[in-house]
Amino acid sequence: VALARVFELLDFSSHRGAQVPAVRPQLLPVARAQCALALSWEQLSFGYARRALVLHSLDGFVRAGTTTALIGPSGSGKSTLIRLLSGLDEPTDGQVRVGEQLLSGMSTADRRRSISVVWPDPGILYGSLWDNITLGLPGLTEADVQFAVRLCHLEPVIRSLPDGLYELLAEAGTSLSVGERQRVVLARAVLRRAPILLLDEATSNLDAATERCIFEGLHALVPRPTILFTSHRAALWTCADEVYSMPMPGALASVSEREHDDVVESRAQLRFVRDDEVAGDTFDRGLAPRAIRAQAIPCARSGRA
Repeated sequence: VALARVFELLDFSSHRGAQVPAVRPQLLPVARAQCALALSWEQLSFGYARRALVLHSLDGFVRAGTTTALIGPSGSGKSTLIRLLSGLDEPTDGQVRVGEQLLSGMSTADRRRSISVVWPDPGILYGSLWDNITLGLPGLTEADVQFAVRLCHLEPVIRSLPDGLYELLAEAGTSLSVGERQRVVLARAVLRRAPILLLDEATSNLDAATERCIFEGLHALVPRPTILFTSHRAALWTCADEVYSMPMPGALASVSEREHDDVVESRAQLRFVRDDEVAGDTFDRGLAPRAIRAQAIPCARSGRA
């Protein structure tokens, strides 16, 4: 079964009638970075083989150059939606658009140039820290890498290693903590400078202060990428311009469109959230849905229709 899946991926774009060239994602420095692209999906449905649909006719839109949070309890389908939006899985029905293009009509090379994805389980290979940060990105300079290192707060990690950036990491990166490995993969994504960045619990093993600093750094990139991220931490939701909620498997709603008397309109008003709720899995701790909605409302509303 596993080998069959490998061949399926190798033949992935054959049904689109396009040859798959050897893909080498290229570094796009700030001066040459691609402009941000909008990301949208219409009537998106998905079901695994011999199982009922897990996503049902979902509609959503992430404006170019903005940050959107995707929140919901474990098992609600957030990661499945990220897989569909990145093109790793094909929807049972519906379509995804990257800018004005249908994702289904894009070549594998174009998809990889347009979309970067960071998963919760960071992929680290046997090799040096430099090799892992620059994986698939030939021709990087020391300045390029140091820029990503600073943005992803890897400097303390590098200082702790005898050979710094050139320290040989253990298999699967086990010589680093999970949080350190997540920062390595985030630095790799930063250097790719794809116009769309999908983060699936990509900072789940970082402390809240480091997590927020990394998001502030991502927002400072010029041009700013279009970011869609999943997180259970209520404090991080305030980094988003928009919030989508998946309160149950297969359902999706724009939190910012809901009208409640207790809607929070300012980041400052989020301070009432208890520290243990901010640091932990807020949904899985059973926080009341009404309180969650209040905390999740974004305050950045500029440019909204």
